[in-house]
Amino acid sequence: MKYLMSTAEASVDGMPIRINLESASKVNFNDSDCAMSLGLKRNRIHSSVSVIHGLAQDIKYETNTIISNNDNSFHEGLRFMVVPNISSVTPSCNLDISRLYLPKHIKLADPSLHKTAKISILLGAQVFFKIIKADQIKINDSITLHNSVFNYIVTGGLPTADNKLHCFLLSEQEGLENLISIFWQLESIEDESLNLNSQTKFCADHFDNNHRIDQTGHYIVQMAFLKETSCLGESKHTAIRQIRYG
Repeated sequence: MKYLMSTAEASVDGMPIRINLESASKVNFNDSDCAMSLGLKRNRIHSSVSVIHGLAQDIKYETNTIISNNDNSFHEGLRFMVVPNISSVTPSCNLDISRLYLPKHIKLADPSLHKTAKISILLGAQVFFKIIKADQIKINDSITLHNSVFNYIVTGGLPTADNKLHCFLLSEQEGLENLISIFWQLESIEDESLNLNSQTKFCADHFDNNHRIDQTGHYIVQMAFLKETSCLGESKHTAIRQIRYG
């Protein structure tokens, strides 16, 4: 049995984004690629979140943006923690939904739920129950449709006869957990050993707060100026003398 994640297609600044709804998460997440492609301003923070096996991941950035549905009847301003990745592609392989026999009048929240694709945003408990509506449609013993502001979300499991695929997924999941664990350990070591001086920190903060990406994908950064001009010494007078006397 292959269980489906609660996915939907949302809109951020007019761009369609595939999201996952997770009532067990206390915070919302946005992956770094999505935040960059949308040109969202990233604010530097120092926080961490607890995940599987008691591990904690350090969070360096957060963003704020508005999530809406396709007809803009729902829109919510939310705070997101930025992470490198939310999950691998979901589902892990294309699924056959031809035998679901969905009602013809039904519109799905994620029309491409059976196709492998990346999850770019995870919406947690803060907004989960604002999204889910009361009415449900039971298709069979394993599949139920839940109405939402994004249309109907398909939940439940689909049977699969491919035992090799099932074993491969178990092995892949274990490998992913180990890789993620090592990645978090490296991140923690890097953060502990990083000791920025005042000017380096000023440059890093300035970049975080004053950069954007234009429509062509180029970075645009505002020129930085030191607040303390005393460190320039006699450079102004030296420059004037050079102009006057060559």
